[in-house]
Amino acid sequence: MRFLGLLPAACVVASVAAAAPGEAPRIRNAATAPDGVETWNLAETWRAGGEDDDIFFGVITDAKLDGEGNVMLLDMQLSRIYVYDSDGERLRAIGRDGDGPGEFRQASDLVSLPRDRIGVVAGFPGKIIALEQDGTPAPSISPGEATEGGFSIVFGAECAGDRLVLCGAKLARSDAGMNETRYLSICDLDGRETRLLLSKEKNRDFNRPVYNEAQEYFVMRRWTIGPDGRIYAAPERDTYAVYVYSPAGELERIIEREYTPRERTQDEKDEVGSELVIMTPNGRLQMEREVLDHEPCVFSMFVDRDGLLWVADGHSGKHDGVFRRYDVFDPDGRFVKQVDLVADGDADEDGLLALGDGRFVLVRGLTAASDAMTAGFDEADDDDTADLEEDDPLEVILLRRGA
Repeated sequence: MRFLGLLPAACVVASVAAAAPGEAPRIRNAATAPDGVETWNLAETWRAGGEDDDIFFGVITDAKLDGEGNVMLLDMQLSRIYVYDSDGERLRAIGRDGDGPGEFRQASDLVSLPRDRIGVVAGFPGKIIALEQDGTPAPSISPGEATEGGFSIVFGAECAGDRLVLCGAKLARSDAGMNETRYLSICDLDGRETRLLLSKEKNRDFNRPVYNEAQEYFVMRRWTIGPDGRIYAAPERDTYAVYVYSPAGELERIIEREYTPRERTQDEKDEVGSELVIMTPNGRLQMEREVLDHEPCVFSMFVDRDGLLWVADGHSGKHDGVFRRYDVFDPDGRFVKQVDLVADGDADEDGLLALGDGRFVLVRGLTAASDAMTAGFDEADDDDTADLEEDDPLEVILLRRGA
């Protein structure tokens, strides 16, 4: 392969592979970054929840900034959105559980919509519940059309101007089970698809339910959108490759990095897919599992306000003394540095949500709260598992880079 256009200061680090006509160029980066590893000691700005607060959180799954810089927290379990100012004062709580206007259930994501509205991604049936800042219902968005006899799911959404980017799935019944088409698409503000970016089809046979990890992989939680409207996604499980699309949906480049996937322990392999069951008229079916020996190359990503791409890989939470390590790429796709986030938390038990402005939301106790919520769904009559308050209460801590 012929290489073009090396950066003089990083000629051994990144190269641009010549692309065949109609193909996007590949930005090939070495395993190490020219600026090395930068350590950020994250310091507390404020905290909410926990034993000393009068508010009780269920399961916080997302955090976003509103137009005034306030932090919005989505509680999946309690179907509430909590809004805090920069000093940690709780300004309001909006949303409620239900199926009526402005109500939602089991929502996973927040999305900032035009006219300063808040969008709540309700996975099933797939739609975006729109709210005014005070919680007043606004017109909801129902992406696409479910196939006849089927239904749709939305995994996540982002908005840039007059466009939505949606990740979801359409499912239709088949003779043996269910056909599923997963997608990442650009849509208009009514949810109509204008450009398909990625898709993957799978046929689920209920006569032999199998969780095949390689076949199940898609970009859910492994895509993001930048402030300029560009879309970033990692569609290849076993290759460190981030696809970059223009705001119109053209594949502009593929960012690669030399990388060795992290091998799993046997305990980790035993956990993958262990909670999955299929509900049938005859009861639950435990799925057969075909699990891989290594973690996916890309774990998560976000783009900060300066247009830098931050990627957490499969090793990210496994470095001693580090909560999470990010690989940072410049707007041209060149690997610039790594950033180690040091925080008072446990990467296996707590969540960390990036706000994109140098601040992060630490969700302490997220794993236990999520497990308890799932157990509550499965065994609602079992007092040992259904009562979330038996565990330490969930706590949210806003962190920023300290000295």
